[in-house]
Amino acid sequence: MRPVHRLRTARLRRSAHPVGIQDAIAAVTDLLRARGSAPRTLSGRERFDELGLDSVDVAECVIALELAVRSELEFGAIGPVERVEDLLKLRRATGSVGP
Repeated sequence: MRPVHRLRTARLRRSAHPVGIQDAIAAVTDLLRARGSAPRTLSGRERFDELGLDSVDVAECVIALELAVRSELEFGAIGPVERVEDLLKLRRATGSVGP
């Protein structure tokens, strides 16, 4: 499996929640493309397991988002990450300096 290298639509933000829905969708779409899947248009409501993705794939999406926002992200106490839109709950890691 090839790694997801970068997001096409990543926007850099300074807020505590730097990830937008388009960023999350782009990360998942890029991962699906890297696996050879022809991704359909995603809304953000899709469950990772419905897309054939597991927790390792979710971690790869998080890494791609970290590279896009140039900051370490953390889940903290956000609860389960089951849907693409759950990636919006990611927060900038404490002490992490972003753009």
